[in-house]
Amino acid sequence: MPHLLRSLRHRNFRLFFCGQMLSMIGTWMHQIAAMWLVYRLSGSAALLGLAGFASQISMLVIAPFAGILCDRWNRHRILLTTQSLALAQSFTLAILAATGVVQVWHVIAAMFIASTINAFDMPARQSMFVHFVEDRADLPNAIALNSMLMNSARLVGPAIAGLVITAFGETVCFFLNALSYVAILIALLSMRLPLLTRKTAATSVWHSFREGLRYAFATKPIRWLLAILATVSFLINAYVPLMPAFVGEVLQRDARTVGTLISCAGLGAVFGTVLLAARRGTQHLATFLRVAQSIGALGLTLFALNSGLWLSHLLIVLVGFGMIVVGACCNTLLQTIVEDDKRGRVMSLYAAAFIGVGPIGALVSGQIAEAFGVQRAFLLNGALCLLLALVLHAQRQRLQQMLQPYLTPRGGAGAVAK
Repeated sequence: MPHLLRSLRHRNFRLFFCGQMLSMIGTWMHQIAAMWLVYRLSGSAALLGLAGFASQISMLVIAPFAGILCDRWNRHRILLTTQSLALAQSFTLAILAATGVVQVWHVIAAMFIASTINAFDMPARQSMFVHFVEDRADLPNAIALNSMLMNSARLVGPAIAGLVITAFGETVCFFLNALSYVAILIALLSMRLPLLTRKTAATSVWHSFREGLRYAFATKPIRWLLAILATVSFLINAYVPLMPAFVGEVLQRDARTVGTLISCAGLGAVFGTVLLAARRGTQHLATFLRVAQSIGALGLTLFALNSGLWLSHLLIVLVGFGMIVVGACCNTLLQTIVEDDKRGRVMSLYAAAFIGVGPIGALVSGQIAEAFGVQRAFLLNGALCLLLALVLHAQRQRLQQMLQPYLTPRGGAGAVAK
């Protein structure tokens, strides 16, 4: 345990970890409640796909430009601003639901606003990890523990949301999420950080944006990792917004089952991040990435072919494991490779690939589910993801050779692998 939790010896990371834990539980409660509310009001899988699209599309469109600001502005202040705005957004939706005037378009609009806020928050948060831990050797552990925290919240939050929605309705979930943001705000205000100044930029935002893109896509390992992550996210992440449709049409259950299924995905994700957090160094992460991607693809394929309640819960564990381990492996490898003055821009591209591409997959999968059924939509995504796993397996030596300069004791940020 001391080795597994070694990054918690840093005070700033302890504060962030505790505040983020409560905040993420509230966020997952809010997300499940919002998706269930859309399905309850409309009964449409296509609108669920649209809601999933609205909840994350800003990560694709805005996050790359937000990363430029993270490299120019004080990242700590950006986080304080985004968390405050997220609190206001959640409280507003809670008021609309409490007064009984809420409509589907209100929920989708609120999800789009939350997505826009998160597009600025995520690159800043990912870029701050180097300041949360004073010892760079603890950075991979901090990233893994953060993934474990977020998925522990996914284990707890949806299960609580399912019970709360059944007993009290969606409104209580929205209010609890608004309250949870207070925890992360207190944590951020309590941190002792070095003076996080940024040099005055001599170039325009557009020039900085192009510079970040050129750097990311001219560096082969970064280009490969972003492509893998975006493809897996497009194919697998659609299961979250479409889960109410699968539960309603295939399993013929209610919001409690939606909550327990998403929680089981969180259980698989927690298991995966515990394995990553217990590891020393970054060796063999490319192998972890390939194996996890194969497990997630196989899990989604079998999940689509199944209509049993208990087997569905077991198979979704594999999906959660695969998706989050792919994301965490890519995150750790990118943080190891990237130069610090471009960290915000590269991590914004990571956010766009991991979260921003997902809503396009959700929108496409929602249309397929509306036309042919949600099972066929999941089956198609799982089969394509399995095909990608075969491609990665065939290219495993090439990928390992590209990453090797960064993973050896002498490798590190700035090593050349163009």
